Amino acid sequence: MNTIQLVARFAVHEGKLNEFKQVAEKCMEATRKEEGNLQYDYFSNHDESEFVVMEKYKDSDAVMAHMGNLGDLLGQLFANADFTLEVYGNPSETLANAAAGFKPKVYLHHGGK
Repeated sequence: MNTIQLVARFAVHEGKLNEFKQVAEKCMEATRKEEGNLQYDYFSNHDESEFVVMEKYKDSDAVMAHMGNLGDLLGQLFANADFTLEVYGNPSETLANAAAGFKPKVYLHHGGK
């Protein structure tokens, strides 16, 4: 299995909802142009204090391209919310090293459809 799925969770800082949503919109717009992106959906709880982004990429290289594509926008998201990351699949060593600073929970793929 080469595909990589990510679940990014954001707890928006008090008073930063508008800023977070503005940056999130820019992230969605930038991601629409990525060939290796298969899914990039934002969800929130009712009061929009928490957001979850469900992401799927064709492979580790596509995730690396995504990180490079968003660049400064990621820093802007992190300035407005606390962040956790879950990785599903078998990331390449390059991706694992690049994501290590985020301290992701990684769930390796062991089989399925």
